[in-house]
Amino acid sequence: NEAGLTVEQRHSVKRDFEENELKTVFELLLNKLQSNLSSISNSSSSDHSLFSSILAAIEKILLWNFSSSFPNARRHMESSNNVETIDWRPPVSWKQLVFDQQLVEFFFHIYGTLKSLNETKIILQRRCQILRCLSQLACLNGSLVSDEQCRLRYLTTFSHYFVQTFLINSTLTIHLIECFDLSNIISNLITLFTVKGFCSMNNDLCNSFLQLMSQITVLLCRTTTTTSSNNQLDKIIEDPTIGKDTFDRLLQAWSRLLYGIDFGRFA
Repeated sequence: NEAGLTVEQRHSVKRDFEENELKTVFELLLNKLQSNLSSISNSSSSDHSLFSSILAAIEKILLWNFSSSFPNARRHMESSNNVETIDWRPPVSWKQLVFDQQLVEFFFHIYGTLKSLNETKIILQRRCQILRCLSQLACLNGSLVSDEQCRLRYLTTFSHYFVQTFLINSTLTIHLIECFDLSNIISNLITLFTVKGFCSMNNDLCNSFLQLMSQITVLLCRTTTTTSSNNQLDKIIEDPTIGKDTFDRLLQAWSRLLYGIDFGRFA
């Protein structure tokens, strides 16, 4: 302890930083990301590098181990892609920022913007960064979501933009590596917000979410059983286990829903 602080003092300093400065840094990064979004279509490597660096910094904050986190908080590493998942437990001082629906909408908007650009390996990598951020936003937990109404509102907002982005656009193509991130989002939502939360959503949204899960599952089956691919972008996936891990995550999500949802409500 070079600063000469006790454990209690270090904890207090960390907590104060998280409640104030870290939140400010997060907001500044979001603003910077928005201002640089228009330049991402530029082929300049420096523009892509800056955009990627901003996203990487945002990812770190979304993976931040807040002082309010319990010692046994859910945290695991996805073996196939070194993708870490941790319950995101920002303090109450973040409430206005987190529950502003524009936060979730913003990340889906960025994904849609990147999707509209010419398909390249770099653009696909940036999209995966955005999906990883969304996967962490789907891990919201802790005191912020102790209020059932706020919890349901957040789940509904997230599910709405998730479905709007990936289901309504019938021409949307999704790569295998994106299916991996999408399966993480689905699994995290169902795990953290529970089947009860999904049952609380209106029938149309819940039904659309299930349709999206079905589409991704079918897409994954088709992709992983294809013996050859003409799409060179998919070849950036060098780990052959990614398809299996993705399918496992989806099956776990389906198993939770099948035992908890009355599918007769959609008849």
